Parts: sequence; C-alpha cells; structure tokens
Amino acid sequence: MKIPKIARALEHIDEDTVAAATKTHTKTAGKPKFKWVAIAACMALLLVAGSITVPLLIKNKAETEDGLYKDFTVRTEELAILWPWEDLSIYEKYSQIEVDGIKYESRGSVAAESLTDKYLGTYTATGFDELTETSHTADFEVYSLKDIDKSQLVAVKLDGSFCVFKNGKYTPPRSLGELFEAIPMEKHIELKRFSENGDGPDNAHFALNDDGYIWQVLKDCGSAVFVEDEEWSAVGRDYLGFSLSSDAIGIYKRAMYITADGYLWTNAFDWGYIFNIGKDAASKIIKYAKENSVKVAYEPFMNSVVGAIVEITEEYILVDDSVLYNEPKNGRTYKVPLDSIVISRYINGGIIEKGDIVKLEYRGKIDRESSVVSCPVSISKATITVNGETLVFE
Repeated sequence: MKIPKIARALEHIDEDTVAAATKTHTKTAGKPKFKWVAIAACMALLLVAGSITVPLLIKNKAETEDGLYKDFTVRTEELAILWPWEDLSIYEKYSQIEVDGIKYESRGSVAAESLTDKYLGTYTATGFDELTETSHTADFEVYSLKDIDKSQLVAVKLDGSFCVFKNGKYTPPRSLGELFEAIPMEKHIELKRFSENGDGPDNAHFALNDDGYIWQVLKDCGSAVFVEDEEWSAVGRDYLGFSLSSDAIGIYKRAMYITADGYLWTNAFDWGYIFNIGKDAASKIIKYAKENSVKVAYEPFMNSVVGAIVEITEEYILVDDSVLYNEPKNGRTYKVPLDSIVISRYINGGIIEKGDIVKLEYRGKIDRESSVVSCPVSISKATITVNGETLVFE
C-alpha cells in the first residue's frame, strides 16, 4: 500500500512547492547562536489591514473602505529558525513519546484537563536539538483522552499542560465506521462554518445552525470504504468545505470536504483520508447545510496585526499600525505580552528590534480597551510597499 503525502493543515501547502536553502548566522559575543532556514516558497505576498488578515493576492481593504487605508501590500519572509535548546518551548523540545509500543508525535496543541481520562503511566519523551545535533529525554505523565482510543491519541502532561500526541504511524481506517469508533468526531468537533467550492475570500461562506443531522448521516455511512488514491483532488468537483477545530483531537481549522459525487475528504488526521460515502449521503448533507445556514463574511486562517515596533520592555512590545493608514491618527497601538517564549526569543535574540515593521499572528482576541493581544503565536519582519515604494517607519 502506498503512503500518500501528508496533507498540510496550514493553507494546504503541498510539500513539493517548498524549496529550502540554509545558511548559518551567528550573533555577536554573549548572545545565543542559532541557524536560519530560509524557505523561499514562503515569501508570501499578503494584503492586510489592521487586525484582519486578507489572504494572498486579494484586493486590499483600501479599495473597499473609502480610502481609510493606503493601497498597500505586505511581504513577509517566512524564516524557520533553529533555536538553541534553552530557547525552545517545552512543546518544541519534546515531540515524540513511546507508550506501550506505540510511537506518538506531538500535535503542538493543548487540551483542557477536563478532556483527559485515565492516567496511563509515566513514559520517556525524546527530543532532538537540531542546532547541536544532540538528543534529549525526559519523563512525563501520560493520559488517555475521553472517548478516544488511546491507540490513536493521548495527552502528555508537559509543564502542567496537556499536550495532544498522535500515533505517528500511517494506519488509515478501513472504513468511516472504524474511524468513528476510534475517534468519535461528533463528540469533539462542532461543525460551525463551511464554504462552497473553495475556502478563499471570493468563495461563499456560511455559518451552520446545527450540525447534528450531518454527523448522523455520516455515522450512518459506517460501511463507507477508505479510498487509497494519491491523485484524488477536490479540484473540478462541486463540494462543501467544513472547517474543523478540536482541542481533544489537537487540530485547528483543518478541513473536511463533502463532494457532490459522493466523497468525504479530510486532513484532520494529518494524512489525506478519503471515504466513498455515496452520492445519496453527500446530497443529503449538502442540501441540509445550504438550507440550515446563513451567509457570513470570510474568516482568515489566522488573525494578524501589521505595524512598527515602537516600544520594547521586559514585559511587552508595542506595535503601531498607523503606517497603514492615509490618516495616521486612525491607527492603533497594540500591546503584545512577552510571556510566551515563541515571541520573546525574537526580541531577546535581537532578531526583531525597535523600529522594525512586523507581522504578528494570534489566535486569541484583542481587548478593546487595553489593546492587549492574547495568544500570539508568531512574529516575523515585514516589508510594506505603497505604489512600488517601501515604507520606512520614522
């Protein structure tokens, strides 16, 4: 049986489109050493405004909001950095663990303690420091997750939080019923949003009123066989694409497609799983979804703030986005706490400094009064271009 490529969760980027080149960059004496890994294919042309991400190659909001924003584009160079071991989060350090002969891999997500079930024991997790090419081990408590077969997913207690780990072996279920038996998706995933024939801003997007009927139709398709087809694609098919997020399963905005010609495709489990549910079941789901939903605005994969670093303290940074506006007074200054190492290491390492223009991504919210950004997940340098000219913050 051939093993298909991993279906990337983030923006569905195919591995073959990413070309990497590496070079070593050493900071001055007394500062940590790290390695840059430049990913050329991720030189992403983004159109953004305020705290809303507008995806690739789309008209920016300056053309739709009475000239509030400059007619700008933002370019970010996505750089993967090999950080020293001490600058890694606990989730980055230990990514693999073996429990009763099964090797699990971290999904990089945290589940609430209420989603855990039985204590399975203490096991040894392993991590690899790519910078020094050395291995590390540490012992952690492991728990099962409620209603989920431990052969598929477990929770590892890392620094007080329960990180979801998934069986790293490619062992697709023989049928949709077998998948539901091991991981009852209807108990851990709420189908809230879907789009039609694509998930970009030019596609129609909807909010579902209730997902009970859809899950029941899928459960009735228990005999739907798993399809091994590396060439399968939703392109050229009519389909609805549902957004899937679940703390217990360890996924965020993955996808599930229901095609008019009778297939279910999902990347919720990293690999592209395909099941032949039949045209009748598919038509029931599509009809129900369209009749029991309301049209909503496009929602980006990740919210972003773009602006200039105007202040850096030991506790936070301030990002001012007034450079995006025709009238700078309409801008806003955002406060980003440095209590997360995935943000603070860029500041401590001197990679991002006062005066730099950056793109900050976050999964949380922005407090209306304090402008504090919650749950920041990444930060990178950015270049803002207006009419072919690069803006410089002064």
